[in-house]
Amino acid sequence: MTSLGTGSVFLNGGRLRFANNTNPATSLSSISFGTRTLTLGGNGGYIDLVAAGTTLTISGAVRSEDNVLAGNLSSNQMSANPGVGDLIKEGLGRLILTNATAIPTTFDTTPISSQTWNAYYGLTTVKAGTLQVTIGSTADSGILGSNDSSIDGTLVEEGARLDVQMTASTAGTKEWITLDGGTLGTTASHTDGNIDGVLTVTAKGGILDVSGVLRLNATEGFLTGSGNLVKTGSGTLFLYQNNVNFTGNLDIQSGRVNGCTQGLPFGSGNTITLGSPTSASGEATLLLYANQGFTTQYRVIQDIVVRANAGTQVRNIGAGPVGTGRNQDSFFFEGDITLNGDAHLVFFDQTTNLQLVPTAGDLQSSDVAGAYRNIIFNGHFSGAGNLFTDVNLSGAGTNGAKVTFLINGDNSSANGQTAWTGTLTTGNATLNNLQEHFIRMGNNLALTAVNKVELGYNSALQLGGKTVSIGDLKARVTGNAGTNKIYVENAANDEGTLRVVQTANTDWDVLFQDGVTPEWYSSASAAVYSNRLNLVKAGAGTAVLTQLNTYTGTTVVETGNVQVGRGGVGTRVSADAVGRTGTGALSVNNGGVLSGTGWCRHVREWFTLSTAAARLPPGMLADLHWALSSWTADWC
Repeated sequence: MTSLGTGSVFLNGGRLRFANNTNPATSLSSISFGTRTLTLGGNGGYIDLVAAGTTLTISGAVRSEDNVLAGNLSSNQMSANPGVGDLIKEGLGRLILTNATAIPTTFDTTPISSQTWNAYYGLTTVKAGTLQVTIGSTADSGILGSNDSSIDGTLVEEGARLDVQMTASTAGTKEWITLDGGTLGTTASHTDGNIDGVLTVTAKGGILDVSGVLRLNATEGFLTGSGNLVKTGSGTLFLYQNNVNFTGNLDIQSGRVNGCTQGLPFGSGNTITLGSPTSASGEATLLLYANQGFTTQYRVIQDIVVRANAGTQVRNIGAGPVGTGRNQDSFFFEGDITLNGDAHLVFFDQTTNLQLVPTAGDLQSSDVAGAYRNIIFNGHFSGAGNLFTDVNLSGAGTNGAKVTFLINGDNSSANGQTAWTGTLTTGNATLNNLQEHFIRMGNNLALTAVNKVELGYNSALQLGGKTVSIGDLKARVTGNAGTNKIYVENAANDEGTLRVVQTANTDWDVLFQDGVTPEWYSSASAAVYSNRLNLVKAGAGTAVLTQLNTYTGTTVVETGNVQVGRGGVGTRVSADAVGRTGTGALSVNNGGVLSGTGWCRHVREWFTLSTAAARLPPGMLADLHWALSSWTADWC
C-alpha cells in the first residue's frame, strides 16, 4: 500500500507493506503515519518498507492491546501485558518512531490504553533496513516500549540497523538491545545520549556506528556476549561498566572508545584492534578514563593490534580524565601491543579539571589534587611502527600534567619474539611547562639499539636504574636544553646506564643529569637516592655534547666520535661554549675518538685510553688522572 487513510491501526499478526504499486523497488520517499495509534496484539505486527528510499514516520503511540485480566490498574510495567505486542520491521526502508515520552514512574489507575508513551511490551525486531528512534532530550524514554528484560527488548539482525537520535547528555533509553550481526548507530543529528539497558552481542557480532557521543550503561546495564564488536563513525563511545561477561574482540576503526571504570570496560576478550583497514583521516582512539574521587588504577587486559598506516588517521592509546581523576592515578595496559603502523601514547583532558591544577607539594602521592599521572605498559611491543607521546590539555590554561609513560616489557627479539624496531618520539612541539612527558624504562630491554629516540620540549628519558641501549639520540629542537626542558636522566636509587648507538652525526642538545628519584619509586629506608647516570657512546657517528651536563657517572666512547663542545663551529649559541662530560671516569676504547675543545670533568677518577686508536684533541679542558697501558698518545 502507499497510504492508510485515517483512524487507528490494530495489527495481530498482520503486515503493513509499503511499496510502489507497479515497481516495488521504487522509493515512495517520505510517508507519514500521523499521530494515529498503532496497537499490537499477541501475534505482533509487521511493517515492511520495501524500497531503500522509503521512509515511514510514526508520531503517535505504539502500544500493546489491553490486558483485561490485569484490569489496566497495575503499578508496574511487568504486570501490565508482558511479552505482548511484538513489532517487526522488514524491508530496506527506514521506519522512524518519534513518540519519545518517558516511561511513567507509576501507572496509578490510568489504563494502558490511555498512556501516551509507547506502551508496548513485546519484542522489537529489526530484520532489515533501519529503525530510527528520535528521543531528543527526553530521559528514560519509552520510545521502544517497556524495557524490563530481553523479552521486551530490541533485536537487530544481520544487515539491519537501529539508529538513535538524542540531543542531551541526560537523554536516553533503558532498552535491552541484542546485536545479532546488526548495527546500533546514531543519526547525523545526534549529539549526546545514553543507552542503559543490557547490550548483548551474539556470535554473529555487531557494529557500533557513532557520531557525536553515545554513552552505554552510565547508570545501569552492561555489555555481554561472545561476538566481536566493531566501532565505526567519528564519534565517541563511552563504556561505563565492568563488562567482564563480554568475551568478544573489539575493533576500533574510527572515532574514540573510552572505558570509564576500574573494572574491565572493554570486556575480557583477547584482542583490541585499532585503526581503519582502508585509507582514512581523523582518529582511532582507545582511552581509559578516570572517574573516581580517589587515587586508583584502571586497566586494559587485552592485546592491542595497531593496523598498518592508512591515510592520515592517527591511532591513540592512553588515558583521559575529562574533568575527573586524582593525583597519581595509574592506567595499565597489560597486553602485548603489535605496531603494524604508528601509534600515539596519549594523555588527554579537554575540560577545566581542578584535579590537574599543579599545587605546592603535589609530588606527594598522598595529595588528592595534582598533576602526576602514570600510563604503564606491561606487555611486549613489536613491529615496525613508530611511537609518539602526546600530552594534550585543551581545557583551562591552569591545568597541568606530569605524565610518566612507563615501559616495562622486553621489546627485543629475545626468546624468539618479534622485536619492536620503530622510533620513539616524545615531548611537545613548543615549550609548555604544563604538559610534561617522562619516558621511564622498567626493563633493560624496554628499548634496544634499533630504536631511535627523539626528544622534544618538556621531555625526559629516564633510565630508572636500568641498563638500556638505544639507536640514534636526537633533540627535536636546538639550543639550551635546560630552557627547553629536554633531559636524559637516571632518576632512580640504582645506577642507570644509557648506551647510544649513534650512526648519524648529531648535536646532543640534551641535558644529561642524574635526576631525582620520584618518591613513589623509592622508600624512606633507601640507602642511596638519585644514583648516577652512566653514558656510553657507540656507533660510527659523531655525537656532540653541547650542554652543561651534570651527570656524575662514567663516560665511555666505544666507537665513533664524542665531540665535547661545539668548538666554535656554526653560528648557534649553545648552553656552554665548551660543553661538558660528566664527573665520573672517562674511557675511550679502541676505535673511539674524543674530540672538541670542551671540558672533561671526571673528578678524582681515572681517564683511560685503551689502545693506540684512541685519540684526544689538543686544547681540551680536562680534570684527568691518566691510566697508561700499551698505547701511544695521539693528540688530534
